Amino acid sequence: MAQELESRGQTANVTEEQVEGESLPNLMLQVDFGDATSFVYQVCPHRMRTPNFIPADDDFYVRLDAYLAEGGQDKDLNGYTRGQVIGDLVAEYERHLHFLALAGGHAQAMPGTIGEPPEDAQM
Repeated sequence: MAQELESRGQTANVTEEQVEGESLPNLMLQVDFGDATSFVYQVCPHRMRTPNFIPADDDFYVRLDAYLAEGGQDKDLNGYTRGQVIGDLVAEYERHLHFLALAGGHAQAMPGTIGEPPEDAQM
């Protein structure tokens, strides 16, 4: 996703942070818009107790929570396919662009959104 955004002229970074006691890292995509609010999509693993009514070999499972800059989305990404995670990320990114457009017109100055090919793309 970061590579796709950068190919469209955006400044995007992916950071990975290992959390003590967790086997999976926190992953965060951040897209900067200069003076406007950055877009942040973060996936954080949380070790949770397995509910008693679910037969399991382990007392714990890892919940993958999605967060935006605005906070948690109360969304567990467990069971999502790769395509569904990408779809969720794109939907949140486009929602952020809409917010920026309403907040002050910053989104109009940005090169192509995800749904549009870059200007120099050849068909």
